[in-house]
Amino acid sequence: MTSCSRNPQRIQVNYESGETHYVCEMKDSLMHGKCIEYYRDGTVKGESYYQDDTIQGEVILYHPDGSIKTRILYKDGKKNGQLTHYYSNGQVSETVLMVDGKRERQLTSYYENGSIHRISNYDHENRDGEEVEYYPDGTLALKREWVTVQKRYSDSLINLVNYEVEYDSLGNIISEMHHAEVELPDTVQLNDSLTIRVNFLKPHYQEAYIVVGDYDEQYHSKGTLELDTIQMVNNQATFQLKAHHLGENLKRAIICDYTKSILKDGGTNTTLTDYYFSFSFFVKSDTVI
Repeated sequence: MTSCSRNPQRIQVNYESGETHYVCEMKDSLMHGKCIEYYRDGTVKGESYYQDDTIQGEVILYHPDGSIKTRILYKDGKKNGQLTHYYSNGQVSETVLMVDGKRERQLTSYYENGSIHRISNYDHENRDGEEVEYYPDGTLALKREWVTVQKRYSDSLINLVNYEVEYDSLGNIISEMHHAEVELPDTVQLNDSLTIRVNFLKPHYQEAYIVVGDYDEQYHSKGTLELDTIQMVNNQATFQLKAHHLGENLKRAIICDYTKSILKDGGTNTTLTDYYFSFSFFVKSDTVI
């Protein structure tokens, strides 16, 4: 619970323990003027300005030690302009351009020592194009490409990784992954098995494991998985998946490709390449209405 008090010129909201949470100037019962937010110990947490209950102008957020944490401009209640985050030592931690509340163009994040950590590109809040990450010493750690594709049977778009390669600190490739093209029929009957053909973008090994299920944008599993071992011929792989419910079925899959060889010193050399992809299909009723 929080407590609130107001007079014609200002409103004050307190933490449940009684300390001031924020104080805002008022006009005609609307927030109008400066608004200050506080940490529980009374240190200023943020400063902003309102015009007729809508946030306008520069907003500054502070770390508990009083150093600046964030600076951003607002226009008509939305972030517009350069958004900059800072470490408590004053070093910039991240910068990106905001347009109508959405990230646009290049986002750059930094390590606390000032070296670049990540460079990403955005288009209307969606990651787009090349993204690179570096180790603190500046060595390339990861390179990926983002693409936006349209879902079948709808106008909505999916933002996903088309290609990614990860490096160790010596520059050696640790793993690679690629988006793959999928061929499948438009519709199937309920409880039928769906045959899907995957076309790879480059030569591939002959055996892999395919994991199919419900995934989020980062391909972290959200539901039941189905595991299958598939053989690849002429750079294509075919597997079957059972339809689960009527209407649109959107699935994401990971094909994990393993190859092992024995080294002269008795050790093993393992290469792992993951192919990530999304596919959708429509399941129609097997009952005639």
